[in-house]
Amino acid sequence: MGLGLSSVPPSRLAAARWWAALGAIVAAAAVVRLCNLGTFSFGLDEGFTITRAVLPFREMIAACAADATNPPLYLVITYCSLRLGLVDPWLRLVPITAGLASIVVWSWWTRRHFGGTAGLLLAGFMALSTFHVRYSQELRAYPYLILLSGIAMLAGDRLRARPGPRSAAALAVLVALGWYLHFSFALLLAPLVGLVLLGRDPAAAPEPALRRRTAAWLVVALTAGTAAFLPWFLSVRETLGGRLSEGANDWGLELLGRRWQFLTVAAAEGEGLDWLGAAFAAVAVVGVVVALRLRVARAVLLSAVAAVLVGETLMVAVNRWTQGRYNAAVWPLLVILIALGIERLTKVLRWRWLPPVVLAVLALLMLVRVDAHHRLGRTHWDRVAAAIVEVRRVGEPVLCENSWSQLYVDYYLGEPAVSLRHSAAQLRAAVAQSPSVLLFVPAREGGREIPRLARRGALISRIPQTGTLYRLRPDLLGQPATADSDWPPPANALTSSDLEAVPEGCFGWLRRAPPPDPAASAWSRLELDRSSDPFLRSGWSSPRVKRDGAFSRWVTAREAAVMAPRSSVEAARVSLRLSPPRGLEGQEMRVLVNDCAVGTTALERGPQTAAFNAPPECWQEGRNLVVLQFREVAGPDSDRGLPRAAAVDWIEITPLAASPAADAAAGSSPPADAGRR
Repeated sequence: MGLGLSSVPPSRLAAARWWAALGAIVAAAAVVRLCNLGTFSFGLDEGFTITRAVLPFREMIAACAADATNPPLYLVITYCSLRLGLVDPWLRLVPITAGLASIVVWSWWTRRHFGGTAGLLLAGFMALSTFHVRYSQELRAYPYLILLSGIAMLAGDRLRARPGPRSAAALAVLVALGWYLHFSFALLLAPLVGLVLLGRDPAAAPEPALRRRTAAWLVVALTAGTAAFLPWFLSVRETLGGRLSEGANDWGLELLGRRWQFLTVAAAEGEGLDWLGAAFAAVAVVGVVVALRLRVARAVLLSAVAAVLVGETLMVAVNRWTQGRYNAAVWPLLVILIALGIERLTKVLRWRWLPPVVLAVLALLMLVRVDAHHRLGRTHWDRVAAAIVEVRRVGEPVLCENSWSQLYVDYYLGEPAVSLRHSAAQLRAAVAQSPSVLLFVPAREGGREIPRLARRGALISRIPQTGTLYRLRPDLLGQPATADSDWPPPANALTSSDLEAVPEGCFGWLRRAPPPDPAASAWSRLELDRSSDPFLRSGWSSPRVKRDGAFSRWVTAREAAVMAPRSSVEAARVSLRLSPPRGLEGQEMRVLVNDCAVGTTALERGPQTAAFNAPPECWQEGRNLVVLQFREVAGPDSDRGLPRAAAVDWIEITPLAASPAADAAAGSSPPADAGRR
């Protein structure tokens, strides 16, 4: 001890250091998974999870059987979590705990078969992989499936070392639980069989009698575990068969690239293969080369790859529909190939300090992807409901393009919405029956016709990674307006700016300071060229160049809106240069500021400037909404096929005491009736 030597045996000291390093990795993984809780809502199939788990137990199981896409065990876990009083976001602590435990289990199993370095590399990759981060936070089967598959592999080790009834019973229970978690547990069976029967070192090959005994108990375990699942499978097989239909995956190199990216470092599902994903693909190829030289790797890792390929092929043959998450049961085995590849590549680096630097850089790059996932990989259905509550009028129907979006809106809004089921005819019928409707169009899983019709309405709010909320009136869809001579309430409305803000994420220090938001800067004169895009809300065409080189935009419906940031509340004049299309000379135009009507005017032929005085009570500090309404709209033109109400060159907002130019311009234009509301 006096010489500074440890009395701890080297093997124990190395093990203590290994476990300490694993503990640090798991702690970092916990931070990554906990730091953004509360910044996102339920997503994907989580809506089905939560709406079923709140039901009485028998009704929950019956609802699961009626859908039959997934077995019910993960619902039972969520059901119990809710009965313990957990609510979102703390409800996610249960799958997060399972995800962290899976890192420990799989790292331990990897250490047993491929060494401590490979085990820690696997743990580090799992900790920072966006795939594992995502599914460690989800109220679905996948975090439990990844954990249980690792425990099953440890049980396979025990059965191989000590074949007998106890080992077989433990494995049978795990197999049954795996089946009740997800049908894709089947992918683990090939690596599990390979581990038990073929994973031994040839130098330590057991006697033939012991091999036969091991194989017999393995068959017993797999048969018993699968038999325990048969009652459920037989009860839902007809329903499950009805779920098989023509899917949407067109396989090719692009889809393979996006799939690999999703399984490794993609911030959001559907991303294409980029340089970091390609680098890990190359590392995995090195891992495959290493695996070819190791008996246990050939028996387990390569059989996992084969199971994935066979599973994907069968799914494509049945209904062309597959998802990367269906590979969760064997996903850690694929990651071990990356760990083996990194270990081999770092061994060829000559300088001792270089491998740690390379690993640190890889970790930082993956952490950047985690930050992007926190900001861009999550949906915000709670914000959709908040936007609806902010702008909804009494009795106004809430429509959703499809049943997926309706499910989430129903849950967060607390009352039923209407699913259009991608039917534009249903949308037109619903709009015709009400003065206005709110329509939500999701960012994904959408059709074409309803989004096209929605863009003819008023854009209310863009919810990041989730979709867009619109308001539609009959006249905005070209349907006859009501016989009432009064102006309709404006369809446009502003929601809170934070509803449209992208989450900051947990690791802002990893990226450069974001550029200033152009929509937050105040303006006094807005030229309607491309620079005006951040301030235009709805009802505008793309900019067009006039003969004199200036730009203008058509108002393409009976209403258009522009957002005007202001730093103070004071009376101001709203001026705009515009001209009506041919045949609409003499129609009326009304201008509103934050639902405050500031005047109407009749348009003459040719270019003209109209000015409207808006008193202080019409304005507010920050974002203001200026709405232009028109009585008539001309039919689509021959050039762009757009309906047209007026062509606007610019819009100007100036304090009344400092607008002599606007006064002079207004003197040559038709007088605005500022008193009409």
